[in-house]
Amino acid sequence: EVLLPSGLTASVRRVQAWDFVGLGDLPIPSSVALDGTKPVTPEEALSLQRYTDRAVARGVVAPKMTDARDDGGEPVRSADCLHVSELSPDDYQALSIAILQWAGLVPEAANAVEAFREDAVGTVSQSVG
Repeated sequence: EVLLPSGLTASVRRVQAWDFVGLGDLPIPSSVALDGTKPVTPEEALSLQRYTDRAVARGVVAPKMTDARDDGGEPVRSADCLHVSELSPDDYQALSIAILQWAGLVPEAANAVEAFREDAVGTVSQSVG
């Protein structure tokens, strides 16, 4: 459970790769830098927003949430669940950070994966010759 800045509590679960089916490339993990070290393109920002919305919608067990949007990009609201866009910015941020960190979909994990790839490629290249 995550205690939100609003005082409400949300039950969460770890998100998995299949939670992101239909969004394009899987964020395993997210490599978009949000620390200001490099500019983020509008496309990267939109993609990150879609993945974060999906992580929150799939990661929150209670209250039931959705990230559904219509063809025009507007939130699809329903009586039985809360749309991620209805969360306050502080609650949204608290949930997204908790869920993405638990799943390892954060820049630190991306850096670790990239370092592993570089080591693996270097090891393979060295052992070939």
